[in-house]
Amino acid sequence: MGAVLLGTTGRPKGLVHGHGGVVLEQLKHSAFHLNLRAGDRLLWYTTPSWMLWNSLVGALLVGATAVCYDGSPAFPRPDTLWDQAARLGVTVLGTSPAYLGTCRKAGVRLAGHDLQTLARVGVTGSLFPAELHRWLADELGHRAQVVSSSGGTDVVTAFVSATPITPVWAGELSAPCLGVALDSLAADGKPVRNAVGELVVRRPMPSMPVRFWNDPGETRYRDAYFGTFPGVWCHGDWITVTDRGSVLIHGRSDATLNRHGVRMGSSDICGPVEALDEIEEALVAGVEQTPDQAGRHGAWANWSDRLRCQVRFRAGRRFRHQTLRGSADLAPTPGDS
Repeated sequence: MGAVLLGTTGRPKGLVHGHGGVVLEQLKHSAFHLNLRAGDRLLWYTTPSWMLWNSLVGALLVGATAVCYDGSPAFPRPDTLWDQAARLGVTVLGTSPAYLGTCRKAGVRLAGHDLQTLARVGVTGSLFPAELHRWLADELGHRAQVVSSSGGTDVVTAFVSATPITPVWAGELSAPCLGVALDSLAADGKPVRNAVGELVVRRPMPSMPVRFWNDPGETRYRDAYFGTFPGVWCHGDWITVTDRGSVLIHGRSDATLNRHGVRMGSSDICGPVEALDEIEEALVAGVEQTPDQAGRHGAWANWSDRLRCQVRFRAGRRFRHQTLRGSADLAPTPGDS
């Protein structure tokens, strides 16, 4: 079984997976994390080109029904996906923070949908801010559990998720998945708790890639995952493991922002910014500048004091006033949405 991982840096990786390991992981996640049973219905909004297609089809392993949806989840109305879930009596609905953010800003109220069969809402695909998590939980009430997960195409499954018996905290992922020896390591290779570290997996998982395509001697494979900490899988995400065992995802470690010696992920800024009603979507980039370059930013007419205060209040005083700047020089490329 093959998959292509584009990644954020370097050349695309052609992954070669073993069928048995992937099937075992999908069975585990369907049965123990999503709690799917025979007769249940799983609708996870995805495409066949994404690893979550395997999770959708994996529902069949426990006798559940896989519900496929072809079309936009937000057309003709922002709550179209919720309409489908209600109409089809879906047990588990899978979606993304981006879609949930669209629903929130559009004023979607889930109380207007008959979601009596809905037991869990799975969320993955990007960082899931605590503010958005709280909105979803408030809309669902006690009828359904929010299952926030994080994994990767590399392993065709999740590293961290929830279970029917684990508590759920806004902005956090409840626990490492069953059989995942997840840890957080500092740069010196020592475990850290309640502080930012690298997401690592200390023991093999059944669905780790067998090899990279066209990688004689497995040089690229070993460099990609075992180059940072010899003998330990390093996934390339910044995380915080709390004392209670939950996990916070901060973003890619190869895209880390460092302000005044403090490391932070893009979610530390995107979360507070996207909580504002007037912000549709946020992108954060760290730009290192010399003192004479610091003032060379285009004027942004709607860059408001409210936005500055929001970031400083939510993310902490490590952000000085002059480090928050707007730019009119960035625009989406054709095809971006």
